[in-house]
Amino acid sequence: MNKPVKESKAQKKLKAFHKEKERTVTRFKSLVSFIEVATDEEQRLFFSENYEQVFSVFLARFAEVEVVQPKKEKKPHLANVLALLKVLRSFLLYLPGLIKKRWQFAKIARVIELGLDYNNRHVVRMASFELLLLFIEALQTSMDEQIGWFARAVNLDAFTKPTTARAVPPSGPSATSKESKDKKTKTKKTASKGAVIVTPDPALLCPARVEATREDGIEMLDFFFDFATSPQRKEKFEFWFDLWKQNYYVVFYPQISLDLALVSGITDHRFAAQCPIEVQHCIVERLTKWVDDPFISAILWLPRNGPLLMEVSRQACCLPITWNYTIRLGIDLMRSYITGGKAKLSAADTQHYWKQFMGNLSLVFFIKTSQREEELEMQAALCNEILTIFATYSAEFASRMENETWVALQRIILDTTYTLLNNNSPFGTSIAGLMADHLFQTLYLVWIRSTVTTKELWEEFSKKVYALTAWKATVNEWKQKVIQLTYILISHLYDSKQEKPSAEKESEGDEKGDSGPASGLASPRKVSTLLAPPTRQPPDTQLTSLPWNSQSIYKMWYTILNILGNLCDIQDSNNFSLAISCVAEMIELLLYEEAHLNITTTPPISIYTTFLPWILQACTVEEKRNRGRLTALATLCRVFVRQHVVPLHIDLLSHFYRIVQQVLQSGNAPMIYVLFRHGSHIFSMDLSGASVLIPGFLKEIDTLWKTPKVPEDVQNKSLSIVLSLVPYPAHFAHLDLPDMTTAQMDSLIGHILQSALKSREITASDKIFCLWGITERILVYLLSDNGSNKEEVHEMVRAILSCTAKEENVSRAALDSLSTIAQPPFLNLLSACDINILYSIVDTLSDNVISLVHAAIHTVDAPNTEVTVAAHFHCLLELFLSVGSSEQVELAPSVISKVFSALSSGLLGEETSDKPATPSIGRGLAPRPDAKKRAERPGKPLGEASIAAMESMLESVKSPPAHKSDLIREAAEVFLLTLLNHFKNFPTIVGSEQVTCHPAEYSGDKKKSIEPAEATGENTIFFIYDTLYIYAFEELAQDKKQVRLTLRDCTGKYVWEFNITYDGDGLLSSPRSAASFDSRPLIEAPPKDRKPKAPERRNTKELPSFATCQSLEIDPLKHMLDYLSVTHEEILPPPATSGYQRFSFAQPQLPNAAYSTEFDEIKKALKKQAKSESKAVAELRSAGDKRAELPFFPEPPGEPTKFQYCRLLMSHLGLINNDNRKKFVFLQSNKRLFRSIRELDKINGREVAKVGLIFVAEGQEDQYAILRNEGRTRYYDDFVKGLGWNIDVASHRGFIGGLDKTNGTSGWVAPYYASATTELIFHDITTMPTKISEPQQIHKKRHVGNDSVHIIWTEHKKQYEPSTITSQFNDVHIVIYPLSTGLFRVQIYQKESIPPFGPIVDGMVLNQQVLAPLIRATAINANRVVRANKKEYKKPYPTRSAMIKEINQRYREDKEFESYMADVFLPPVFSDETASSEIGPSATISGGSAQGGPAALPPQTNPTCTTATTATPTKQGEK
Repeated sequence: MNKPVKESKAQKKLKAFHKEKERTVTRFKSLVSFIEVATDEEQRLFFSENYEQVFSVFLARFAEVEVVQPKKEKKPHLANVLALLKVLRSFLLYLPGLIKKRWQFAKIARVIELGLDYNNRHVVRMASFELLLLFIEALQTSMDEQIGWFARAVNLDAFTKPTTARAVPPSGPSATSKESKDKKTKTKKTASKGAVIVTPDPALLCPARVEATREDGIEMLDFFFDFATSPQRKEKFEFWFDLWKQNYYVVFYPQISLDLALVSGITDHRFAAQCPIEVQHCIVERLTKWVDDPFISAILWLPRNGPLLMEVSRQACCLPITWNYTIRLGIDLMRSYITGGKAKLSAADTQHYWKQFMGNLSLVFFIKTSQREEELEMQAALCNEILTIFATYSAEFASRMENETWVALQRIILDTTYTLLNNNSPFGTSIAGLMADHLFQTLYLVWIRSTVTTKELWEEFSKKVYALTAWKATVNEWKQKVIQLTYILISHLYDSKQEKPSAEKESEGDEKGDSGPASGLASPRKVSTLLAPPTRQPPDTQLTSLPWNSQSIYKMWYTILNILGNLCDIQDSNNFSLAISCVAEMIELLLYEEAHLNITTTPPISIYTTFLPWILQACTVEEKRNRGRLTALATLCRVFVRQHVVPLHIDLLSHFYRIVQQVLQSGNAPMIYVLFRHGSHIFSMDLSGASVLIPGFLKEIDTLWKTPKVPEDVQNKSLSIVLSLVPYPAHFAHLDLPDMTTAQMDSLIGHILQSALKSREITASDKIFCLWGITERILVYLLSDNGSNKEEVHEMVRAILSCTAKEENVSRAALDSLSTIAQPPFLNLLSACDINILYSIVDTLSDNVISLVHAAIHTVDAPNTEVTVAAHFHCLLELFLSVGSSEQVELAPSVISKVFSALSSGLLGEETSDKPATPSIGRGLAPRPDAKKRAERPGKPLGEASIAAMESMLESVKSPPAHKSDLIREAAEVFLLTLLNHFKNFPTIVGSEQVTCHPAEYSGDKKKSIEPAEATGENTIFFIYDTLYIYAFEELAQDKKQVRLTLRDCTGKYVWEFNITYDGDGLLSSPRSAASFDSRPLIEAPPKDRKPKAPERRNTKELPSFATCQSLEIDPLKHMLDYLSVTHEEILPPPATSGYQRFSFAQPQLPNAAYSTEFDEIKKALKKQAKSESKAVAELRSAGDKRAELPFFPEPPGEPTKFQYCRLLMSHLGLINNDNRKKFVFLQSNKRLFRSIRELDKINGREVAKVGLIFVAEGQEDQYAILRNEGRTRYYDDFVKGLGWNIDVASHRGFIGGLDKTNGTSGWVAPYYASATTELIFHDITTMPTKISEPQQIHKKRHVGNDSVHIIWTEHKKQYEPSTITSQFNDVHIVIYPLSTGLFRVQIYQKESIPPFGPIVDGMVLNQQVLAPLIRATAINANRVVRANKKEYKKPYPTRSAMIKEINQRYREDKEFESYMADVFLPPVFSDETASSEIGPSATISGGSAQGGPAALPPQTNPTCTTATTATPTKQGEK
């Protein structure tokens, strides 16, 4: 027995349906319930088995529902209608075979027709529309009536009627459905508020209460598109698309349908102009979704459909901007189809669609908006995307686009740009203003990329673009493109392989000077910017990626350059200025490249023929375009005021001079300011005939300094012009100037400098410029030997003196100016001009010191005072040292007195109360009459009051000064000690390279220096005197009774060797022949015409007594000598003969020959006196004189005790009396002391500097050629001789600057200069040997590469590049250019961190007489400011002073008198544990001759001392 089949849930729903006696409504509900839960298979099976029964129930129920027409809207009725349509849908869906056979055709068609009626509810119509589509799908043939229903299914009347609810554009794909629902809701609300109510028609299934809306139509279209593209119907998509195209496309797009013959004529004109926006959005959105389906895409892009889709895209680009999302969809749709390979198009169709699509895109620019900001931003965003598409097409599809397509693209962009901008104002708010920049950017880019542009097209381009020059974007984008093309042009036409300034140069050599790139060269130098590389924009890769060659880039560059026509015709002032600035930038780029071309290479682009006509015309435009005119004038100056490889023809220069003259005569302040800013080097660039402009420039500069509120940079540049003219009057004495003589020119130059210096508006830097200019003018006057200039010189010196107490930088410059004038050659000329000028300098500086120190004491905040005071002392020191080396210059007592007061202020903080009446420092500072009177006058010894004053000053050093400034006190100490050591004592007998001695201490044999390991310290004892001096007494040899005294202070190390001339027994310490003594008397009679010496403090004719001398605090012996000199003239010495030589520019002063003569005479006299005394003693003894109980001389000891001769020397020097006990103190002799002294001796006693000296011959541009130079020209040789004098490197005992003394790898000769305070060695590459096998000449570069300052003498026709010789240590470059006029232009390059220095400034012009000394002074000052910037640098004087003070604190032994004297006569035994050499040969700085001065030894208190001192040169290794 078979088991019954279990009924499904759906089948259970059919129980009521199968009961034929049940009511129709019950059975129908059972059927609907089944349909809702049954699967497709269950429904298909059920309908295929029961379709007759089902259809009968359907008809019966339809008849019931159709008869019932509710007066009011009721949900049950709508549900009944929708249930009926749902059942009918199942028939059409599951029984397509029966339907195709037209089963129940009429009844089914009637139901569908009734449901599609416009007056039905929209939901009913939607259900009926689905039934229609299923019905058509099932029929397949003979369905013309049904196709008619399809064509009328969407109620198009709603799209032609205005709606009360404005259509809201979608913002994105995700928002579409939501927005659609929102629209429906709004529509319903609108209907309830007054929409037209439709009267129900009895024939309707479910009458609508409101009219149909646009949203209803869009929903039906969406449903159709979904239905047509459903998976089960995709294969029939072409049928459905054609059906839609024939019935709806032709309605929405009638014009294109007519053009394509889809219709024979336009009968419905409702949408002739534009497809409804909502419909357009719906279509575009659907097409966008179908892009990724290859089957559908292939159908859409069939040849017959392509134009239809293009029209959809075109109309999408015309939508209101609020529908920007739809517009963007339409653009992306067509771009993906055309360029993405979605459509299989032929080559011809592709070109056609490209052109049409690009034309469609241009329509977006002309969409009219309400000009609201948000709408403009929407449109601008779309337009930017479109321009990006244009640029992409021109790049990515350049090879695929045919010539016609290229031309079409170019014309589309050009016409769009021209039309949009020409129809709008450049000053209003519009889409044109927002898009102008991007439009021109794309326009230029596409046209530059095109390879098919003809001359006619360029002419059309130029015409239309020129018409838009009122727009800033027109000129701005032209500037951007022409500058970028200039970059490319340079890379192709100019030599890119040559060496240019770069911070990435390869490091060379293993010396520290070659350890890296030239740091600081990557950034422009501070002073001179003529060679600074122009700032470049980032390269435009869109242009640089194009396949350029030299010919194509030049053609394109020239075309774009001239595309705007004559730039001077641009009337808008801002745009005109922008265009001229572009020309200026191009000129700057080309000038920079020209500067780096080989000297024999002709520049590929002629700046004069290409740009000069524009620039000259631009300089003469009207006032309203003044900005461009100023730029043109600046550029004109840049072109002409530079160093030219080939001298410019006078015809070309005349155009420039004409413009300059017009500017100077115009009275236009801005133009004149620009001329000063950019033409400040006009008279230093060797321009032929430039002197014709001198009167105009000077007159305008004179006017400028009388005008208030002049820009600071203009003031500075005007002074640069004046400084370049300073040597002109003297050098061109007969120069023919228009409306001015050379004398008037000279007077006007001086007037300008004086007026500027006194101006209230002048800056500190400009004051410094004035001071250096006045300094040069003084030197020129002094060298002119014109006595009529005395008053002018005095006035200029007063001007400098007026600035010595100003702000720190100005004061320092003024003091440096005075130091420059105080150089020995100039000082002699200055004193010869008027000695009172020199007196005024000393008086003013001394008064400044006193007043500044007073201010420092009584002013709380005076930060720069101490620096200024220190600079004053340095200046005074330089001046006094020059006075000491001069035969012609002497200072009056009152002047010296003022200096002592200033010195006292520096040391004590107040003026000394004990002022000497006639203070003097050694021989030579007393007032000097003329040469004849001086020859008749005896030398005057140092007065006791002066000695007392100096002792007081030295004593005061130990107590803190009232001003509490270590810097001021230190400067005063240096001033005092340097003068005491070097005044009238420089250069020494061994030369100017040595001012101090540095032999090591010896033990026994002085020929053998003690190495540190051998030192025992047995023969040396150390003292410190006054905390300022370290004394070392060393017995050299017991048999010769020799003692060496070594004294160290802050200025250096000094050595004396003392020999005992006789012992206590009256016998000579060493046997000598009587014949070796001179028979002449010790004191020879003076000439008969010698007048007696004037009395000093008291009546010297009165015989002095001990009482009177004691009361007056006068040395009895000295006063006795004074008495004898008055009463016995015959005992006076002969007049001294001057042995000093005039100090020239460079040669060192030779030692006084009288020194050696006098020394020999004194030595002979002492020998003679010793012989006489010995003879007298012998006679007394032989006579047996018993009157004295004690011997006349004490008996000598049998064996000399240890340090006996050291004690004797100390006793004779007055060092071991009770008065000196606290000042003359023992130092602990141990290894630590010796180590400290060794470190002290390593520090130079003078300021040292090394300067690179580089010669650049004509045609040399790289460091390899320059470093191989060995020869010199005559002018360069004269210049080097003026810098210093040549020294023999191997035997030189001064500062050597790292040169090789042993092997001569750096040459055997080098230029050298030294003063008492400074040593300067020049690393001259021409004196260094050249190694043929070494291309880089590392042995030369390791020296100049480590020099902070370079002096470059260049005879090359091109400007010198500071980075030519690369090194990170080169901070300052002083470049000298010989001019054809015989003058010399100087150019200064310095790093940003370097402060200003002088006396030479950038652009200054000098004559040959002052060139070398001023260059040397500038190099020394440059070294000083460079070192001042380095934290590790320590000045020699304060460093030595600090170390001496430290030694005093650490090693001094303060003892009671008894213990002190015991140690003197019985020194402590040196312990081996602490034994060490004081100093070894490796620690010596330079071998030296014996030196000494007033500061070397304390005042002698033992008048019976008759020891003779000899100074023996001791050659040691130099450091």
